Amino acid sequence: MSSSADSNDVQPLSSIDFQPSVENIDDGYALCDKDTLSLVYSNSTFTKWFDIDALHIPIADALPSLKTDILLKRLSKRGIYLYVLELDEKKWGFPQRIEVSFKLMGVGDEQYIAMHARDMTKLLEKDALLSGHSRMIEKSNRELDRLSKQLQTENTRLSAEVDVARKLQQFLLPSNKELMKIKDLDVACFMDPADEVGGDYYDVLLHDDGVRVGIGDITGHGLESGVVMLMVQVGVRTLLASKETDATRILSTLNQVILDNVIRMESDKSLSLAILDFKDGDVRVTGQHEEIIVVRKDGSIECIDTMDLGFPIGLDTDIDSFIHEIHLQLEPGDGIVLYTDGITEAENKASEQYEMQRLCAVIKKHWPESTMSIGNAILNDLYQFIGGHNVYDDITLLVIKQK
Repeated sequence: MSSSADSNDVQPLSSIDFQPSVENIDDGYALCDKDTLSLVYSNSTFTKWFDIDALHIPIADALPSLKTDILLKRLSKRGIYLYVLELDEKKWGFPQRIEVSFKLMGVGDEQYIAMHARDMTKLLEKDALLSGHSRMIEKSNRELDRLSKQLQTENTRLSAEVDVARKLQQFLLPSNKELMKIKDLDVACFMDPADEVGGDYYDVLLHDDGVRVGIGDITGHGLESGVVMLMVQVGVRTLLASKETDATRILSTLNQVILDNVIRMESDKSLSLAILDFKDGDVRVTGQHEEIIVVRKDGSIECIDTMDLGFPIGLDTDIDSFIHEIHLQLEPGDGIVLYTDGITEAENKASEQYEMQRLCAVIKKHWPESTMSIGNAILNDLYQFIGGHNVYDDITLLVIKQK
């Protein structure tokens, strides 16, 4: 490489063919070594925005809020990662919001991370639109946040307050009476928390335009995860009450509020979340969670990967570009099975996992039966597999069949 560690001049690597215009354009461009995560090139815009005075410094020094472990994980899985930085104070000539995209690139036998920084200040106008929804959800969540603070600070009352959270969680789950009112779908729901307060979320909401089903898995379990679960439940219901149907706005608003609340709680909780809207046999799916199991009337099964339909909620500030949706069509007798990884990753005494193959085999065998019978068959097989081994994660299961 032609750059020197002792030089403050910003010069491109001789082994990489940069266009001459890259140095002085409005966008910022930079390059860092994938192994050392140190800068080896930075154009003038990138240097100015991130106050870089020398090359070969760690990327974390230039972008202190960047989580490098998340960066490397995303790059290894998708080859690209987006990071958004908002400046705390306005400076003349500097953007208020910067989006940095990271992409892997190879030069010979070496790998580098290319960075493209763009001025995204105009996105602040969109945030103002989202804030209307956020205020509505924030009002609903205020009492839950107060309860969370109280549970964290008053250790002498911890046991009683955990019991309150557990009861709140149980009260907010859909009842059999509610499920029976759904005319077009046969729905059965099961939840078995690994702790007194579970970290799994699910809900089934009947409304004028159909049925909205949500399922998610908050990291960990216990009190904090249970409180986040309650926030998600209130948020989804609030957005439905406001007749919000756009998938991007639904997940973006939830993400914004949940992220703000977990920061206020000084917590690091996040969650996977998928939302399914059912109407007249059409199913709209959005959000990142476990694979969705689609079962046809004859027992044939298709597993739908949701990795590219969203991004974990409460982990990053801007997830819009990751949100997508797909549509599925259900005929009478077809259905969908939703679950959390407490089922597929449950272990027996030999440290073997239950896994998807076994789950799908039970579903196929019992699919002609009612959803309640199918769910019971799955759980019976699961607990027989686990035996006397410890259950480490919450177990949640939804079986939905088109009538």
